[in-house]
Amino acid sequence: MSEKPFWEGKTLMEIQNLDKRVKVTMENGDVFIGKLVRRSRDTDGICSLSMQLDAHRTYLHVFSAESSDTQPIIPSYVDTVELLDDPNYERIEEADDLQEKDIAVMLDGNRYKVTDVEKGRNRF
Repeated sequence: MSEKPFWEGKTLMEIQNLDKRVKVTMENGDVFIGKLVRRSRDTDGICSLSMQLDAHRTYLHVFSAESSDTQPIIPSYVDTVELLDDPNYERIEEADDLQEKDIAVMLDGNRYKVTDVEKGRNRF
């Protein structure tokens, strides 16, 4: 697979703010589809994103991180995590690559339309 996973390079908060359905394939072949929800820190202080499996609050742990602004890891029992509701945009890593009318999505999930582009200084 040449394409990197959708979540690689994103923080736990960025993944949560996508608010899209994901397909989680387990090591044993089981497949779960749903949205990820943030769960509070566990007793070790680790933040997690999980999928609620039923009305009885049974959760499948999918991502964990030291904090919501750090990159997450997936547990060993998860084989792949795929984005089903693929966004209609690409991730721009460098601010100098922004163009007018692009939509800038900040780390907190807020979205802004780029209205002015000047090298080294962008306006939203």
